[in-house]
Amino acid sequence: MTAKTAGGFDPALFDPAAIAPETLRFNAELEDRVRARTAELEKSTAKLVESEQRRSMAIAAGKMGSWDWDWINGDWMWDEGQYRIFGVNPNSFEVTSANIQALLHPDDLDELRKAIAEFSKGARSYEAEFRVNRPDGEVRWCVGTAAATIDWNGRVVRVTDYPHMGAALEALGVDETANRA
Repeated sequence: MTAKTAGGFDPALFDPAAIAPETLRFNAELEDRVRARTAELEKSTAKLVESEQRRSMAIAAGKMGSWDWDWINGDWMWDEGQYRIFGVNPNSFEVTSANIQALLHPDDLDELRKAIAEFSKGARSYEAEFRVNRPDGEVRWCVGTAAATIDWNGRVVRVTDYPHMGAALEALGVDETANRA
């Protein structure tokens, strides 16, 4: 039996000469695997960050916005473009279902309810035209294309949308540059 220090550690465990060669090889192999996996994850993360930057630039260039709704706990995330489209300040506007509905044209609320019902029945995507009543009094037409993320049980857990204005304005014959977000 080896002597232990007051802290309960056996100093022999930290002496490389006391460790069997196969254990050292196994440890070295594990460390190599960890380094390789860490490098893979860092490379993957860098690609993901780059992809997100390109997506953000494309959305900004197209004067679009995007949102993400956690269907389970009700949390919302809006990007800068979404705040701009709705004409609200990101520092003072609280993104909640009630606050968003308050900015939608009353005649378009049934379409919103229909979309939620469709997702509840298993729809994976939904597209709708709707109007936003901005706080400055301007009404903007938008097209929203939402996609659901489904869990292993087929239940919606998240809905993501990339609304844009161009298609709806073109369909109405409106000069879209006059109403861009």
